[in-house]
Amino acid sequence: MSSTKIIQKEYTYSIKEYEEIFKILNENLINHNNMWISQQPGIHLYNLKKTYVKNVITEKDDEIFIIDQQFYDYMTRYKNELIYLYAQIIGLIKELFNCNIIGRIKNEESILKKFKRKKLNKTVLFQLIKSSMIY
Repeated sequence: MSSTKIIQKEYTYSIKEYEEIFKILNENLINHNNMWISQQPGIHLYNLKKTYVKNVITEKDDEIFIIDQQFYDYMTRYKNELIYLYAQIIGLIKELFNCNIIGRIKNEESILKKFKRKKLNKTVLFQLIKSSMIY
């Protein structure tokens, strides 16, 4: 749902510095996810590596599909929380490395279009977290 790009024009970072930056990104994401999950009592949690598009999308006809409301709410809440994580990481990387990073959180329309494309392929199961194909 999100991507990050490192931009710095005046300084070249060493492999060690890149490793530290990626470690910070990874650790912050893991900590954020664990905290977010712990704050979701009574909410169905999705294992996005084991949940397939076909499990959260129902096809009404060739042009219209319906996304499971429970999953939609889950996705929306998580995506909204990513804004705070993103701001935290930007500040931390800037403070520690004097490096500006930019990124984006995928917009809802883009996510829904991808679901529709994946749903139209009836011979392949697509996992939600990545576009790996399982026949």
